[in-house]
Amino acid sequence: MAKEIEKQTGVKVDIQNPSGDPDGKLSLLLSSHDYPDIVMVSRSSNNLNKYISSKAFVPLNDLIDKYMPNVKKMYGNTLNKTRWSDGKNYYLANWYGGTGSAVGGFEMRYDYMKELVGAKRAASSKPFTQSEMIDILTKFKEKHPKIDGKDSVPLLLNGTGAFWVVDGMFGVKKYYQTEKGGKLNWNAYDPQYLKEMLFVNELQRKGLLDKEWVTNNDTLSSQKLSANNVLGTMWAYWNTDTASKSLEATHGKDAHYVAYKVMGDGVGPKETTYGAAGSLGWDAIGITDKCKDKKAAAKLLNFLASRKGQNLMFWGFKGKDYTIKNGEYVPTAKVEKAFKADQDKAKKETGITRWTWCVTSTPPTPKSAQSLTAYIGDQSMSAKFAKQNLTDTAYDTAPYDSLLPEGSTPEGLKAQKIQDIQTQAIPKMVNAKTAAGTKKAYKQMLKDINAAGLKDVLKVVNQKYKAQNKLWGE
Repeated sequence: MAKEIEKQTGVKVDIQNPSGDPDGKLSLLLSSHDYPDIVMVSRSSNNLNKYISSKAFVPLNDLIDKYMPNVKKMYGNTLNKTRWSDGKNYYLANWYGGTGSAVGGFEMRYDYMKELVGAKRAASSKPFTQSEMIDILTKFKEKHPKIDGKDSVPLLLNGTGAFWVVDGMFGVKKYYQTEKGGKLNWNAYDPQYLKEMLFVNELQRKGLLDKEWVTNNDTLSSQKLSANNVLGTMWAYWNTDTASKSLEATHGKDAHYVAYKVMGDGVGPKETTYGAAGSLGWDAIGITDKCKDKKAAAKLLNFLASRKGQNLMFWGFKGKDYTIKNGEYVPTAKVEKAFKADQDKAKKETGITRWTWCVTSTPPTPKSAQSLTAYIGDQSMSAKFAKQNLTDTAYDTAPYDSLLPEGSTPEGLKAQKIQDIQTQAIPKMVNAKTAAGTKKAYKQMLKDINAAGLKDVLKVVNQKYKAQNKLWGE
């Protein structure tokens, strides 16, 4: 794959993948002025602003006009929306153009769901209401107080990090906004925010939550889900795959976690926000001032942004790795078998999806999957349920990205303190002995974040939001 990219572009590529903390590594490289020709950073990281403000990233506009016609064609209006405050483009988005895909929801054991609500309802795309889910969790606890000698767990939460899924159930977004184009407020001021805390508190008071939910992490959660005594969790649908494979081996194919949409009271099916569409992607790829041959760098990125480059990275070689049947991209039997057997090994051996640069989330044709790995993944039971039940729950987070004050500024430090206060308040609200206790903890949290400087933080947020809307022509 790498040889083919070099053959197509005439550019030899030496890739560095920093281990440990990539953000920290990128920050050190910048401070020592020892970064490579091309750098990819997270769009949500402060490093993006640092690389641009320090002039480590060079403006791409002239390079795009002269050497990157494929970038113009593939990116389209995305280039307008990734302009910096001075109106110039300093990076190319990666994984841009997302129209919304399934991410997280209530991941429930399919065999238990068939037992509790019937096979027809368990297979249906009809969402569950808040009260229906409470009833399901309660029935499970009553019917199975113990499983394999262990106390049953109706719902497991992966620590406070699971609350982005709870947000989705109640339609809560990154910021609270009463009208389109209006001022942004902190999401804790959304009236639904208190409702979601009261919901999880009710689960806790009724004994329906894993008692150790606060200290759960990814590894511990996956281990607990594999133990056969957990009905469900709130997580991204792919996070339960390891547990599902383990359970299927010992308890049958239906002992598989599948995704369901649950609506908070007063929230409609399409008002839920379980997933992020992220139309501007997650990464930023920039050419640095250390690059001696910027034309060569532009040529490389231009190829990768082409349909030919995307096909090569995501599907491999036509004929050898994939074919096109009735307008749909389909992997060859040999490649499909290899990826199903061991995806990591197949990636290394074939190069397919090993490198993902200048990526558009738009599939090559309306009928096709976005990539070969997506094609393989879409065939799994968990992916099929997630696609059926959660695809319409994603909202575009791009308008709300990168609005927080810079971390090194006084407002940035206040923003971090406010986020910490909110995170620390979640267990107090959830573990309160009464609903009144939850409301009291919520009011105290609002008092604390205001005292920490919320007004100053929101002033910067809204200044950035207004400037961004003007830049985008909205």
